[in-house]
Amino acid sequence: MSKPRTGSRGLGSTGRKWGTPPPARLREKGIFGIIRVMTSKEQARIVVKALEDAKGDDIKIYDMAGKSDIADAFVVATGKAAPHLKALAAAAQAAMKEAGVQSYRTSGDPESGWIVVDYIDIVLHVFSPEARAYYALEKLWEGAR
Repeated sequence: MSKPRTGSRGLGSTGRKWGTPPPARLREKGIFGIIRVMTSKEQARIVVKALEDAKGDDIKIYDMAGKSDIADAFVVATGKAAPHLKALAAAAQAAMKEAGVQSYRTSGDPESGWIVVDYIDIVLHVFSPEARAYYALEKLWEGAR
């Protein structure tokens, strides 16, 4: 078993120091009481489903495992206007909270056209169409799919 990489926060890819058990928010009891940790792919799927339900546009998942120390995946979506950006971010946060995952940090303002929600293992970027075209993060992550 390989040791997880450490990011800028001095934490492993699961947001905890090496050797410590996963926090309760990432554990769920499976069959026979065995504890299973939610993967970053499962977290990304929860976020994508919430964004689709909230009518987000051009939703993409970028697999950053091994390419970035920040997160295992980036989820990018576009909203139509500032209230829609706020609704998309809120829908993703509600879905993740229901799954037992709290965001580490939320930054940005719907009026600025860009909201970032950090879940340690995944990072959600919600853009206005203009901001998404201007920042063009997809070009930075061309190798990640």
